[in-house]
Amino acid sequence: MYWELGRLTDGLDVLGPQVAAEERRGYSNERAMMLDALARINIELGNHDEALLQAERAFVLVKPSGRHWVRANILNTVAAAHGRLADVDRSLRTHGQALALAREAKHRRTEAHALLGLSHTHQQLGRYEESRALAHQALAVARDHSFGVLEGLALTALSATARSEGADATAVEVGTEALAVHRRTGHRLGEARTLLVLGMRQQALEIFADVGVPAQE
Repeated sequence: MYWELGRLTDGLDVLGPQVAAEERRGYSNERAMMLDALARINIELGNHDEALLQAERAFVLVKPSGRHWVRANILNTVAAAHGRLADVDRSLRTHGQALALAREAKHRRTEAHALLGLSHTHQQLGRYEESRALAHQALAVARDHSFGVLEGLALTALSATARSEGADATAVEVGTEALAVHRRTGHRLGEARTLLVLGMRQQALEIFADVGVPAQE
């Protein structure tokens, strides 16, 4: 999955024509999932308004199907777009809806994504205890089901929260573990964000530039 592993320019090249083809065929569920993937890529590229429109359109397309895990996945993307647009209340609410749907569907990967989204938003709000608890829940799900990418993301979230709290030794310890996981799975964006947490900005910027993502702080 290009948007997950960080090869974002490849993802746009592959998914754009596929979405156009599905548009002509009139398939709803397939088009919805591709639109959701494009929305995730656009979030990373800083195109947040476009991403929100794509994700909301995807949700409308898939809603009648009753596939709760697909709807939950798309709601996580909608929530992430709201978060990037500084609509924190809506981000929290939508991630919460995604979490409930994912648990109803017993779809653990989507559940972990929702937990991480909630963790990130709580961290932004300075609610570090809640952020840490949610990230630990996500980490447990990831490890129980061998979701390597999500394990790395959960460790990065824990490292970032520790850094925000001033627990620098913990941030470095957990962040170093996160780096090892990201490098094993090939998740370059996760690696870059962890490097930022660890204060290795130049190395992070090189990765962002390589995958075509705007520099982040």
